Amino acid sequence: AYYDHVAVMLPGQAPPPFRLVSLAATNQTVLTFTWETVMNNTYDLEASSSFGAWRAFQNDLLATGTSLTFRANWFAAPVGPQFFRVLSHNYVP
Repeated sequence: AYYDHVAVMLPGQAPPPFRLVSLAATNQTVLTFTWETVMNNTYDLEASSSFGAWRAFQNDLLATGTSLTFRANWFAAPVGPQFFRVLSHNYVP
């Protein structure tokens, strides 16, 4: 096999740090998240009301560029504050 571009990572090497660019709520029913990404990597968005138990909010979001914007309808009124985190998986530089 011939390869014209190969990226090599050491075992256990983590993806580069990324940051949440924005989070906005529209009419208290639509949430819009934007964060930095690595192209062709997948991300999971999780939610929690206590920082203890995280639940899937949206899985397998594919980045097609250097940032990703995800919009979601928030139908259920949350009880108390909600916290969100973005996880990168299947990192390929």
